[in-house]
Amino acid sequence: MRKHGAAPDKETYQCLISRHCQEGNIEGASKVLQMMKNQGIKINENVFNSLILGHGEAGDMARSHGMLKVMKQWGLPPSQETYLTLACGYAKAGDWQGVEKVMSECGSQGLGFDDGDYLELMFVMSEGGHKEHIAKLLALTHPETEAFSSMASHLVVRLVNSGHDDVAYNLVQYTVDQSTEEGGRMVSEEFLQQIVRVGRPVTKLLWIVHDMAEKKLLMGGLDKLVDIALKHKNFALSYKLA
Repeated sequence: MRKHGAAPDKETYQCLISRHCQEGNIEGASKVLQMMKNQGIKINENVFNSLILGHGEAGDMARSHGMLKVMKQWGLPPSQETYLTLACGYAKAGDWQGVEKVMSECGSQGLGFDDGDYLELMFVMSEGGHKEHIAKLLALTHPETEAFSSMASHLVVRLVNSGHDDVAYNLVQYTVDQSTEEGGRMVSEEFLQQIVRVGRPVTKLLWIVHDMAEKKLLMGGLDKLVDIALKHKNFALSYKLA
């Protein structure tokens, strides 16, 4: 950039730090941070969030957590987003006690996680292979609220796309049991839509709608699957299901 007469600005440095941190390259991020200091560029919350992420990706959760103290020293009180970033690091590592500690610290600052945050932690736990903690996170949510079903529907799609059909189905069952009738139907139908879109085997599709009917989660599931297949012009699938 300098060869072409253009000097890096704050946004450029932040992008560099973010990229290094996503790769767990703390040394590279630290060098960029030092350059920012040398040029008198103000360090903001986004930079610290990237550093928290970077230390987590590098497997150093102690340093990741320690960034909260550094932020305060710089006169930047950690926000809810910062605490969530840290909690996600612990979640990825399967450290439930770490997640609880972050939630407690967040609450002590007059902040708190909402259902969207808990659902995000569910996704991170699933991606990290720590599904044994999913039920604990679900227990913290408020499925009776109107917004929950919509957020759950979005998460179901992400989970299925990432191959976590089991967690997605657990979320469907939880929503049907704990949310409104309309909310439960919304999440159930979104789940069926997505497992058809990603091309799950017919045997699995049939098992799911049978299980949903048996557990009284959703009736007429097979007809819905056929309708979905026809909607997506997957005539071969609709023929097999009919």
